[in-house]
Amino acid sequence: MIRELIVNLKEKISTLDEKVFNDPEKYQEIYSLLNQELDEVDESKLFQVDGYRNLPNASLSNKVLKKLRNGVTALNKLQPVHEKGNLKEFKRKFSERYEEYEQPLIKVLDPDVGIGYGKQSGAKTPLVDELNIIPNYSNQKQVNLSPERAFLFRKLIQATQSGTKTIALTDEEINQFDEKERLYPDSFSVFFNMFHENNEEKIALSYVSGPSANGLIGRFGHLNENIMNLCNEISEKENALHPDKIIAEIIHLPQARTGNILYRGFQRDYEIPYLGSSSLDLDHQILVDDLYVSVKNNRIILRSKRLGKEVIPRLGNAHNFSANALPIYHFLCDLQNQESSGIGFSWSDLQNDFDFLPRLSYNDIILSRATWNLSEKDIKFITGLKEENVIESVRAFQRERQIPDVVAFVQGDNEVVVNFTNDLSCKVFALMLKGERFIQLKEFLFKDDTVTENYCNEFIVSAYRNAELKKESNNKHTEVVSAYKTKSFAEGTPNEITAIPSFSIGEEWLYYKFYCGERAGEELLNRAINPIFAEL
Repeated sequence: MIRELIVNLKEKISTLDEKVFNDPEKYQEIYSLLNQELDEVDESKLFQVDGYRNLPNASLSNKVLKKLRNGVTALNKLQPVHEKGNLKEFKRKFSERYEEYEQPLIKVLDPDVGIGYGKQSGAKTPLVDELNIIPNYSNQKQVNLSPERAFLFRKLIQATQSGTKTIALTDEEINQFDEKERLYPDSFSVFFNMFHENNEEKIALSYVSGPSANGLIGRFGHLNENIMNLCNEISEKENALHPDKIIAEIIHLPQARTGNILYRGFQRDYEIPYLGSSSLDLDHQILVDDLYVSVKNNRIILRSKRLGKEVIPRLGNAHNFSANALPIYHFLCDLQNQESSGIGFSWSDLQNDFDFLPRLSYNDIILSRATWNLSEKDIKFITGLKEENVIESVRAFQRERQIPDVVAFVQGDNEVVVNFTNDLSCKVFALMLKGERFIQLKEFLFKDDTVTENYCNEFIVSAYRNAELKKESNNKHTEVVSAYKTKSFAEGTPNEITAIPSFSIGEEWLYYKFYCGERAGEELLNRAINPIFAEL
């Protein structure tokens, strides 16, 4: 029965793929077929469609690529080096608990017997469950500004005081900061727009995505042979940067709906299946219980016991893994970014406290679009309007905040165009604000030339790190790898580690220290320690 259903569905979907446009009845047939066999099929989320068009002579000029490189370099110089908080805290806890001793990853990330990872939830606390504890809220913010952030913050304050809408950075201002090689991932994608302003071609950088260029394009590899070849080329470049290590793709499918994002059409030589099915043979699968972790020289080392090599996990898609992720999956995804902290733009941690953030540009490149922040107070005012007053009041708010007639309403990585000269658009704008606490409106760049000249566009350009520069930056980690090569797992930890892990009674020990979570601690106290004290 199931086999017949799948075969029938594949035939009908293949028929849909043969045409650019299809009658709605064709989709309804598939929905009806599924609805007969399955309960509660969500029609709104049933179909996922990816498409592409072959464009003749579609390429970017060397002039554009040179501008793009200058823009990424400028972002790099304005970005301070930082470390992910979760990885930093993990290294601290691991070193306190296990020192330099290699441990099974599953054991370490267990919140009861290990140290866990990230924010753990679901622990039982019966002693305080009934207590109404008032959280300690503070209106004060503590901000640490790096030299780069301090420079940008001064620029922002000056623009706010003078009412300037655009800040143009000079070569001298950019070059006062060094280019930081560590910020560049092994490969990355540059996401940008091209538009015309005052008859000049300009580029607006959106973001630089890493630690793999496959993160943005991997899920589209099945559409086109050229895209698939690019994905495979990116994987080969990354492997060449780590010849003595294994780069393994993380395979994880926590929910059926996330398959849209988690799907990728390319393959790596190795995969780490975790709540997901690997497409490789067992010899090329690295199971989570085969992974061991250690911290040495402030660097996390993940190794395969079976293969005897360091493993670098990679996630070849754009999944937002930090949202309600399981500890093992969250750790593996965070570990991708250990060697590079990434490139992005931020005015400072206080940027959301400003009503307006000016456009920041460098030559013909926009590093950050002009932005209008809508606070919770602003949103409550607009959503509390009576229906008959919405259009007039929204336009009054627009004039007061000096917001252009056409802007982009930003929701995560999605944008909706809002036209305040259109009555319906004003009403939709007010409806979209419902349930929100903070929203940003960004300048819309395509208002001049989209009718007769160009489409609204989004470009992705992939790049990779130079192997020689990568080799130089890796020299400081050479001693870590070589130490682990001298001994196998069966022989124990390397000779360089001389710390004593345990003591016998009567030797130089002072006390017992038990590491455990709430549930394990309660069991230990009730079943082990309490009976001992009862006999004393």
